Amino acid sequence: NLSNLSETLEGAFSIKAFEYEQRFIEKSSKLIDQCISCELAQEALDAWLNLYTTLIFETFVLLIGLLITYHRQNISPSQVSLILLYALNMKDTIYTLLNSCALLEISMISVERSNQLINIPVENLLPADAHKMPATSDEGAVWPSKGKI
Repeated sequence: NLSNLSETLEGAFSIKAFEYEQRFIEKSSKLIDQCISCELAQEALDAWLNLYTTLIFETFVLLIGLLITYHRQNISPSQVSLILLYALNMKDTIYTLLNSCALLEISMISVERSNQLINIPVENLLPADAHKMPATSDEGAVWPSKGKI
């Protein structure tokens, strides 16, 4: 975390004076590991998405190639190259679209959490005079009304 780093740098002299270096090194390592584990999961999902779209579109291109081979008398070579070019470029376009949608969904999580926190019902508030001390206690002793005893 950036805040942990800045706080550690500001208190570096105190940390060294009290010999807490190892504790802060372990804390920083733990925070870095947590951050990297989230990024690792995101990268793994991105690699899976790339593999999945590649397999689907390579199969799609294979089917188009088989259809073109079957209808080779009715299709000119320029049409074949145009069809294959569009089919191969469609994979990158769809992958970019899916990746952008996934990143948008990840970014919207903070908005959803903020919305949930805003809509939490407010607890019953005390009346305005509830914080005042009573003039007399149960035993009958009078509370001071001024700063003098």
